[in-house]
Amino acid sequence: MQNNSILQRSPRSPLRWAPDAFPGWASLAAAIGGIVVYIFTLALLLHAFHVTPQSAMSAQLTPAIVKAQILGYVPILAYIGLVLPLLARRSFGEILGRAGATEIFTGLGGAVVMWFVVIAVGALEAGIFGKQPEQNAVRLFQNSAPGLWLDLMAVVAVTLAPFVEELVFRAFVFNALWRRLPFAAAATISGLIFGAAHGQVAGILPLAAGGIVLAGVYARTGSLWSSMITHGSFNAITLILLLLSQAKKA
Repeated sequence: MQNNSILQRSPRSPLRWAPDAFPGWASLAAAIGGIVVYIFTLALLLHAFHVTPQSAMSAQLTPAIVKAQILGYVPILAYIGLVLPLLARRSFGEILGRAGATEIFTGLGGAVVMWFVVIAVGALEAGIFGKQPEQNAVRLFQNSAPGLWLDLMAVVAVTLAPFVEELVFRAFVFNALWRRLPFAAAATISGLIFGAAHGQVAGILPLAAGGIVLAGVYARTGSLWSSMITHGSFNAITLILLLLSQAKKA
């Protein structure tokens, strides 16, 4: 635990950071390293489970794709768990923050806001370009038969994915930017990176808008648990509505 006398509150952040937290070149090197870890892991898992790029993009959920998805989080989680405390100059527990009633309710409220914002931006994009943006992950659930692997993928979408992605995009990317930029710029840039990382051009803007909401939730509480709850609850709302719509069609 660091002595508060050597900590300072960034003028652009409600959190307390060491003066040398998130150094520029080290943060950039860590980001590049994370990209390398992700690409190497993806290539290795696709080869190990005999998943071709064509099958991965076919929106058909298979056991191999689920296994690759779950195992793919392990190296990046280990990497961010090692690198992030070194960059933030804080323990992993301090980075996560509190998980009290305020943080939980803020996270749940943020999920409702995020859902409406993503839907609104998606509708606006559809009105301009004439096509409703749709995530590959949503198509996976739409085109897959109920069963163990679909249930497991749903659990991952609501728990593991938000945990890892919030560590990467809010705790690391957003914080590194917010130490140097106004909130609006840091939230927008990190949101665009968040949207682009999902690998679908049509979905970048709605997901970027969702990323801005996640940054706002995190900034409001100073707790990563809040944005994780928002993220996981948003995914849960999306899955529940998807299942209800499919049930009506059946």
